[in-house]
Amino acid sequence: PQFMLDLFEKFNSDPMTRPSSNIIRSFFNEDQRNYENIYNSCAESSCPRKHLLVFDMSSLSRHEHVTMAELRLYKIVERDRIRFDGQDRIVEVAEIFPQLTGQSRRRTNNRIGGNPLETHRLLDSKRIIGRRSGWETFYITEAVRRWTRHQNMTQHYLEVSIQTIQGTLDENTVSMTLWKTHDAIIRGVVVITCHPQVDIEQHSMVNKEPLLIVFSDDTSKHHKLEILEERDELLFNRVNPGSLGSKQGVGGHSGSTRSKRGTGSYRRSSASHSKVLDRKKRSALDFCHYEDMRVVFREIGYHWVIHPVEYNAGRCVGTCQIPYTSTDVTSHAIIQTWMHHGDHLSYKKPCCVPVKLGPISMLQKEKNTIVIRYRYPDMRVIKCGCR
Repeated sequence: PQFMLDLFEKFNSDPMTRPSSNIIRSFFNEDQRNYENIYNSCAESSCPRKHLLVFDMSSLSRHEHVTMAELRLYKIVERDRIRFDGQDRIVEVAEIFPQLTGQSRRRTNNRIGGNPLETHRLLDSKRIIGRRSGWETFYITEAVRRWTRHQNMTQHYLEVSIQTIQGTLDENTVSMTLWKTHDAIIRGVVVITCHPQVDIEQHSMVNKEPLLIVFSDDTSKHHKLEILEERDELLFNRVNPGSLGSKQGVGGHSGSTRSKRGTGSYRRSSASHSKVLDRKKRSALDFCHYEDMRVVFREIGYHWVIHPVEYNAGRCVGTCQIPYTSTDVTSHAIIQTWMHHGDHLSYKKPCCVPVKLGPISMLQKEKNTIVIRYRYPDMRVIKCGCR
């Protein structure tokens, strides 16, 4: 959805506004036709305009800590139809539970932490001005946290009811609302009428359909394991095992061969020290250093990445050789370099590799959701060195 793309661009352009959560998911409203029986048994026929919203939360892991969840609804104002146009409205968002009977119903409600007799639970409400169309946000964090703790139920149902508020009483209004909200009429402050000239957009083609946004943070070992599994899957799908060759010869020379060659060869390395140090005309570009590397996700088969289309992953190029100047090098790499000069057949040069990696943010498809992942680890090179 456009909202997720705008959110991604906003947080990327201004890191100060970025939330502490490292994952943001968006959930679409499911097709209500599959749940008509459930809704019809839960919602009584009444004055307020009501809508059923169904969300499949199966992609939300119980290992994630939900920091915030908001339901975004696009408010449509129907103008100039009757004299109540422009009045304020009350919009309520409630969780509804499937109507079960007997022991199974009590068992289900106990699992979700509700009252066995409860069919509706109010989550949030808002008094809105009905003069302009636009987005309205309702916060349902506690409900989504409850859903993650009880993942035996993947489909969850919300009811949005819209009621008009009229500040003055007349004979017609009282007759319509007396049975609905007796307390409001007695106080004479707020009266709910049957003229809700505000509705919500539910059409998926206009990019303004109901959207459930969940901010979560997952730093558990389970999340790290998932990342490793994703990497393994990417390698399995992208690398042809037959092109890797046989196992013979992959490891180079055997340990016994290396030891035999290395025994006397190292003594000859002192004679080569001066030759190595005298190569002053060697270009600085030959040394291990960082270079840009542009990656286009679709070209490497990462079709699930929506944004960015491409990014600079960086790479490390060059050789690791003496004299080491500003290159990040370990003592072990220096020793290995001298061993290589003594016997280059048995001992390879140290490798120019990334020694510091950084994350990037991605907007991507995961199962039935659109996800923003912040600080996806080890995706770009920050520093190169010899190892």
